[in-house]
Amino acid sequence: MRDKTKNVIRRARERLAIREVTSPKYFVKYYQTNLEGAKSYFDLSRLEAVYVAANERQQCKILAAVDSNNNVHAQVFFVWDHKFVHYFLSSRDRSIAHPGAVSLLLWSGIELAHERGLHFDFDGGIENEARYKFVVAFGGELANRFDVSRSTTRYRLHRQLRRVPQALLRRLSPGAATGDVNDHGVRLNHFPSS
Repeated sequence: MRDKTKNVIRRARERLAIREVTSPKYFVKYYQTNLEGAKSYFDLSRLEAVYVAANERQQCKILAAVDSNNNVHAQVFFVWDHKFVHYFLSSRDRSIAHPGAVSLLLWSGIELAHERGLHFDFDGGIENEARYKFVVAFGGELANRFDVSRSTTRYRLHRQLRRVPQALLRRLSPGAATGDVNDHGVRLNHFPSS
């Protein structure tokens, strides 16, 4: 991790406390307020269902960075599976947010991954130079990720056929890992908590 990032996190930790948020509705409201007219890349009407499903399996956590006056500077939603803790969504109140609020929450997510023996995945993709610099400052290892935006009928058929054995296994093996695909073609793996 870069020294500058360490210092930003250290200063944020001096002024902010980490609190767990247990209401997905509160997170959605906070997130929507901070969009300031921009569009969310995730369908927020589905967020509560995502939280409920992941929370039932004890595979998610929403954390908030809060100052001594109970002002929420930022919130981050983490979800995990058997291998990774994913940085799913984050939001910050630009009018008051400490410059290190989100970094502090991400560091908490990295600690959460470490405690569980998992890897931390920034995910979300790197779409611009500012995001790239932010992620690289944490010292992680970058990996390529491919998003398919268009495909042929043959490819889509091939993907569907590959899922048949998994679907059969899920039906035949109670308690086995399950996977669903959301409207964006992203696989959501759910593993029973131990």
